[in-house]
Amino acid sequence: MEIKRFNIIVCFLAFISAILAIVMYFLEKISVIYYAAYMPVEAVAYLLRWLSFSSEAGNIAAWILYTVICLSPAAFALRKKFLKRWNISFHQEQKGEDSPIQLTDVILIALSVYLLFMVYCFINPGTLSKLMTQIQGPDLIDVLPVLKSILAAVAYSLIIGFAVLKVAGGIENKNIWKQSERIIIICTMVYVVMFCFTVPLNLMQKSGNLPSDLGITIIFIKAILKLLPALCFVGIMQSGVMLIHCLKENKYGQEAVKIAGLLAERSRKTVIVSVTCNIIQNVIQLIFWGDILHADILVDIPFLPLILAFAGLLIAEYLKESTLIYDDNQMII
Repeated sequence: MEIKRFNIIVCFLAFISAILAIVMYFLEKISVIYYAAYMPVEAVAYLLRWLSFSSEAGNIAAWILYTVICLSPAAFALRKKFLKRWNISFHQEQKGEDSPIQLTDVILIALSVYLLFMVYCFINPGTLSKLMTQIQGPDLIDVLPVLKSILAAVAYSLIIGFAVLKVAGGIENKNIWKQSERIIIICTMVYVVMFCFTVPLNLMQKSGNLPSDLGITIIFIKAILKLLPALCFVGIMQSGVMLIHCLKENKYGQEAVKIAGLLAERSRKTVIVSVTCNIIQNVIQLIFWGDILHADILVDIPFLPLILAFAGLLIAEYLKESTLIYDDNQMII
């Protein structure tokens, strides 16, 4: 991806996420976030519940559909085992060769087991009252959307874990540059969307509960102090995309050495900015704690930018030596 297009996409996602957070806050639709998290499962549960109550045949169909939906991930994980038992081999494997169960398959099997429990709880919400004996009556009704969101979040974590491990295991040497560039771009977009949605939302929620203008000003300063390291980190990811694109075009060019040095320099600056902003934020909270009513005392150690700084320096030095050797060989030839 061209760096100009990358910058446009990142800026667009940041703007849309911030606007969405502001709109949802002023329309008092924050609860929609909880509903959106479990809405697909709620729709499936509604369908199964409707089938079950429609007729005896509908009840049987509901149980069959419930079993198929929940056990589909496990069937997908064990498909190779079943096909080999039926003497059907894949083109990339030798016939009769055993296919060991990998971690991704274990996650899919665990997801199926969990779906059996989670979907049943959505079909029969009364089950949650038996699990949450300390919350009953009207309190349970108020807390039910949060409980459903937590149940859905566990399923999403299993799905995301499977996707990440699948992508990591599917990286091949022949497509290393393209796949690495794609992973960095996707991770950057997800990071920007989450950051630009949560920070304005938290800012407006906290500032709305403060009685004084000084407290609101301090909250805005804290938001800026969180924004600066995030901008620096996006700059690091931008340098990573530039470096991969350059290495894909020419591994022995001087441009790659410069960009690797830029990656190291941006990482070093990100470490300085993160530590400085963290110290300033804690000092402000200590001085004006009576005006903000809420303090987040954090000791932020930017390990990732620090590691990237060392990695950038090592890559720059390696590329510099490789370029010199390559130039020498070209002169000899």
